[in-house]
Amino acid sequence: MADELAKLQALARAHGVLPTYVDVANQRQTASVEALRAVLGVIGVEVDGSTNLEQARLDRRRAVWRRVVEPVCVLDEDESRQVLPLRFPAKAAGTMRVTITHEDGSVHTSTADVESLPAVARRAVGTETFLLRHFVLGEPLPPGYHRLRIALGGVSHESLLICAPRRLWSPTTAATKTEWGVFLPTYAAHDAESWGCGDFTSLGRLLDWTGEAGGRFVGTLPLLASEWEFGVDPSPYAPTSRRFWNELYLDPRRCPEFERCETAKALVESAEFQADLAAARASELVDYERVVRMKRLVVEELAKEFFASDDDRRRQLDEWLLKHPEVASFARFRATGEAEEGRWPTWEAGSFDSVETIDVDVPAYRYHVYAQWQTQLQLASLGDTDGAELYLDLPLGVRRDGYDVWCDPDAFALKASGGAPPDSFFTKGQNWGFPPLHHERIRDVGYRPWIEGVRAHLSFARLLRIDHAMGLHRLYWIPDGAAAGDGVYVRYRTDEMFAILALESHRHEAILVGENLGTCPPAVDVAMEAAAMSGMYVFEFEIDAESEQTLHTVPEDALASLNTHDLPTFSTFWNALDIDDHVDLGLVDEAEADAARKGRAAMRKAVVNFLVREGALTEPTDDEQAVFLACTAWLAEQNPRYVIANLEDAWAETRPQNTPGTWLERPNWQRKSRLSLEEIAADERVRAMIETLAAAARGDGV
Repeated sequence: MADELAKLQALARAHGVLPTYVDVANQRQTASVEALRAVLGVIGVEVDGSTNLEQARLDRRRAVWRRVVEPVCVLDEDESRQVLPLRFPAKAAGTMRVTITHEDGSVHTSTADVESLPAVARRAVGTETFLLRHFVLGEPLPPGYHRLRIALGGVSHESLLICAPRRLWSPTTAATKTEWGVFLPTYAAHDAESWGCGDFTSLGRLLDWTGEAGGRFVGTLPLLASEWEFGVDPSPYAPTSRRFWNELYLDPRRCPEFERCETAKALVESAEFQADLAAARASELVDYERVVRMKRLVVEELAKEFFASDDDRRRQLDEWLLKHPEVASFARFRATGEAEEGRWPTWEAGSFDSVETIDVDVPAYRYHVYAQWQTQLQLASLGDTDGAELYLDLPLGVRRDGYDVWCDPDAFALKASGGAPPDSFFTKGQNWGFPPLHHERIRDVGYRPWIEGVRAHLSFARLLRIDHAMGLHRLYWIPDGAAAGDGVYVRYRTDEMFAILALESHRHEAILVGENLGTCPPAVDVAMEAAAMSGMYVFEFEIDAESEQTLHTVPEDALASLNTHDLPTFSTFWNALDIDDHVDLGLVDEAEADAARKGRAAMRKAVVNFLVREGALTEPTDDEQAVFLACTAWLAEQNPRYVIANLEDAWAETRPQNTPGTWLERPNWQRKSRLSLEEIAADERVRAMIETLAAAARGDGV
């Protein structure tokens, strides 16, 4: 059995599957035979008791070496001598024709004799021998995505060439002081005019207010598309696509058609609509179903008004669609789903590519085109003022039955889910439900879903957080039908993922932040530092009550905060209310809770004493707001690259926006801010937080 496991592990490694990992307790965990077989099956390698494992591994090695060129190759923009590694049988000969189609459409062709290419390595695979040869490009390629085609002996071999800088973009002049911003989910950022939910107008007001106060950015949760027509899933981390935007946040009153569309205005002014509007505004939670219905009715009328016109506006849309042809595909997809009355796996039409041949409902198609156009225009308008910049979050996954998977099914491992192994809190592991990107087939499609998702976000955000940055290296896959604890890590091509991020960040002059919280292998932080990607420093994770230092050092390139949207608010954490919630959820018993409360009390004392030693507090105090302001000031005074403050912490909010591990048990992703935007701007506690943050970031002291 041990010999079989060793052979299976070797086969797994050959396919990028990692048979062991080090857990949160620093213990090495080994995947079972069953788990390895299941994950290999997911990636297309069927293994059973009769499989010759050594032969299967040999077949894999042979397949790799028979591949003349990798489907994706990374070239260093800064290298004057760009080299392509090519594999050939040892006795291969002949003249190969090399064609490079540049991203701008220009074509460069050359020829080379295989035997003339320098051999840098020899490898015996079974009875075959291969040579690794280097082909030096005559002229270095410019930054971009280029297509390579090698023709040899009547066979063609193709590759995507990514020519990118070594490091992510950063300003040419280093910031002399910490830059700061605030965080609030857009759905929670309501005001007197919003329709029961924050929208792009609300977000714009928050950006302007923050900029006027001296802040650099406003962070919010993902704003990506959701198929509301099939029921409410409020999670911003389960979008149908990472390429398109959520019409929930559209402000219909800002659409140019609104003023001239009498039917839309009459609808809004009707008694029934006003009653819905009053109910949506009065609700403590976002009534997504009601808000979506209200906006859909109005925007449908605006779309009808628009498509009935023949003025310059129609030409503007036509020009926009020429630049964004993917929008038409997305609109057809949404319209088809409505006609089929279900998500795409249930469509009677069936196949992945059938939507392009289905006769879609024209009004529904036009609605989705118009809504996506106006959504993107309103998003773009957020950068047209002198306000703060937008800091967006790129989620790790998309829905299994959503647009991105329908559009590129081969790019995903559809018989597995992404997740996390067991840890001290989630003792049975986590299953996040979305299909992982297939670590090999994503390369065969030229990383299209990844590139387009990153590019879509950087079109509007000057700062972007990469959710679960460890996913650039490896991701925990859970085969369908397996328990969350029976998953296996699968390795990704880190150099290729980072090259895309580097290229796109330079093209959009955007800063990228990697979410590197929790248990990350050292290689993750090393790669982030080498690529100039900022990491995260979260106060709640960095406390060591038994250490004299108490709080770990804040890295200079970090984005620092007291908490995140997945953690208790400062007041909840400080008062140990999250421990009470764990008891209520059945995650800990009373004995465990009592021990945790004692530990939290010791932590509070240690933090207060530390802040006194650091000069952030003049003396020990039980005043929660004074401690909160001192913690905020201390973070900013450590001179991190950025510091972000949760606006809800200013008024000692105790309710979280999300309680991880819960679904129906807690109203996740639904709670409106206790204060409206008007009240936030006038609140003395908010002002005190902002003044403290700004002064500390400038180095003025509290």
